[in-house]
Order: sequence, then structure tokens, then C-alpha cells
Amino acid sequence: MVNALRNKLTVDQLIPLTALRWIDELFSICPEDLLPFTPRLLEKVLPSLAQSSTSLGQAAQKVNENLSQLIMSLPNSSPPGPPPPTRSNAVTPRIGSVSGASVTSGDDKESATAPKETQSQETLNDPFDYFATVNSLTLQFLNENEETRVAAFEWLIMLHKKAPNKASVLTSWINSRS
Repeated sequence: MVNALRNKLTVDQLIPLTALRWIDELFSICPEDLLPFTPRLLEKVLPSLAQSSTSLGQAAQKVNENLSQLIMSLPNSSPPGPPPPTRSNAVTPRIGSVSGASVTSGDDKESATAPKETQSQETLNDPFDYFATVNSLTLQFLNENEETRVAAFEWLIMLHKKAPNKASVLTSWINSRS
């Protein structure tokens, strides 16, 4: 508490500062266990970056750097494999038709569900939730502080470089804005 008085911290600043220091210590003990909490951590860390001249801003900067290093240390995601074989060259056998719509054999249904199963299996094996993190970061663009918005944008760029196929939400969001 004496330290807080020297730095002129209020109780509202002391609690987040203590939390950030604890999180920073967790990076030295068990960094992988923090991965599932990345979206929520970013919601708290990035706005604190705006207070760069205070110890709160410095602690937030340190946690932000540790978190980004953790994400960058993850194994690279495998590039998307070749698309599943399609029957576009072959004529699809018709089994019957109902009011002008053709009904095809069940083989097409199996080939259509195979990519979805592969994607869901990749998501289960990945300890880092790219989709939730990208969503969390895009919400940071609504923050009033420029430092927060810039940090969110830097995170989005990093994620896109790290795993472009997993951060495709970002690409579709940018394309919808143009």
C-alpha cells in the first residue's frame, strides 16, 4: 500500500495492477495454461496500455509482450490441405426428382461433410481460440484510446501472419468494410 501511495495510484488502479503482476508471474510458471484466457486477457490488458506513464501501463505492456511471445511460440498451423475431390467433371447420377429438383446419391453428402469434420478436429486440437481472440480484438476498436486501438490492430496483424487460414475472420471483416 505504501508503494501505491508513492506512485499515487488509486484503489481502482491498484487492483488491475496487482492482477497484471500476478498474470505476469503466471507466464514464468505455466504460460500454456493462459492460452484459453487470451481473449479475456486482451480485453483487460489492451485498455491499460493507454496509461503508459504509470506502473499500470508498464505492467500491461509487459503482459502484452509476454502474451504475444506465447502466441508466436505456438507451432505453426498447417496450411490448408488440397480441396477434397469433387465430382464437377463427372455427371452426377440422378436417382429421382421432386418438383424439378434432382435428388443425388448419398456419396455427395459424405464428401460435403468431410471438410467440416477436419476443421472441427483441428479446432479441438488447437489450444488457442483464434476466432474468440479476433472477436475480442475487433471490439477493442471501439475503445476511446488510440493506444488500445493500435495495439489491437497490431495483434490482428500478428495473428493473420501467424495463421492466415485461422484468422480469416479478420480478412472477411476488412473486405466487408471496403
